Amino acid sequence: MSHPLKAAFHELSNVLNSKLFLENERKRRGRPRRKENSPAVKELQTVLQKTHKILEEAEARFYHLRSRPNYLYNMKPEDFRQAINSFEGVFNKYKDIADITKKATNCLNYTVKIIICIGLLKNGDDNDWEKIAIDSLTLIENFIQHGDGDREILGKLCLKPLIETLTNSLLPIDLRKTSADVINAFLTGCKENKKFLSQEEFFDASDLVSSMVTASDYELQLCHLEILFRLCPRVQEDRKTFVNKAFATHKDMIQKFLTITVDNFFGGTRYFLNSLNESNDGISTTPKTLVASQIKYNQNELYYPEGQDQFFVDFNKWTISTTIKSTEADDSVDNDTLEIKYSKISTWDLQLVSKGKL
Repeated sequence: MSHPLKAAFHELSNVLNSKLFLENERKRRGRPRRKENSPAVKELQTVLQKTHKILEEAEARFYHLRSRPNYLYNMKPEDFRQAINSFEGVFNKYKDIADITKKATNCLNYTVKIIICIGLLKNGDDNDWEKIAIDSLTLIENFIQHGDGDREILGKLCLKPLIETLTNSLLPIDLRKTSADVINAFLTGCKENKKFLSQEEFFDASDLVSSMVTASDYELQLCHLEILFRLCPRVQEDRKTFVNKAFATHKDMIQKFLTITVDNFFGGTRYFLNSLNESNDGISTTPKTLVASQIKYNQNELYYPEGQDQFFVDFNKWTISTTIKSTEADDSVDNDTLEIKYSKISTWDLQLVSKGKL
């Protein structure tokens, strides 16, 4: 039987993702009207009220049953109440599109928190919960990129739970990657969010480094590295202080990190992560990277990424990934990242550089 929250979250995501909803509200920027005159907001309010009712029913069971239901796996009572409050009457009053975006972000934020805490992501119920969580985070990223809300205000709402999601090794890799994408969106061109994240007690750059080192996926490691690079100060002395603290338990990587530049970010990060993972013995869970001159899989031949004459092939925990020449018609897109699950590979032919065939 489908969980009642699942349908409610799907409906919430669909309404918020509706171009009609966002466009209707953008047209009224600076000219707020009563909510009764907005079909989009009224529809959204209905969905939120439905979600709120389901949460309240679940909370009643949470307190009165000795054994917690499966979908309240490890949720603290105060967190559950806070989640309910975020949905309660959230759109009864609003001022403009920025206000709506702020409130919608708060709901999406708690949607993800509830899904993570209910335990189904760990218990392998199905992929629906993961998809809903990823879709919710992607919506927050869309709000940021379209400039519909104050990036600093939204950052204060979201950065703490996003960091917690990114560094939680028990969560699905794609969910952690999406969290990192949203964090990077918050940090892009926003000094206030960088300052907020760097000064908060909940954030320690060394924890982010530890999470990166133990990540079982190259792209996930790269996401961590991009956040660290954005947070690293530009002034040389401050930069060294930040890096020495962040890499306190991995001092051999300090100089390699300091060589990464904006102009050579791809090459610098590739060299850094290859060095970080070179101790992989084939048994540990960190990625193993090989350099190849030719790749074929399932009879498909791959072509070098733009500007390179070799492939870096990353063997992750669940997938193989590499960068290839873009197959997009858009000339502005040079390269694509190809990620293939091991279960989807029937034949594989990899010509290693200077090491023969694998």
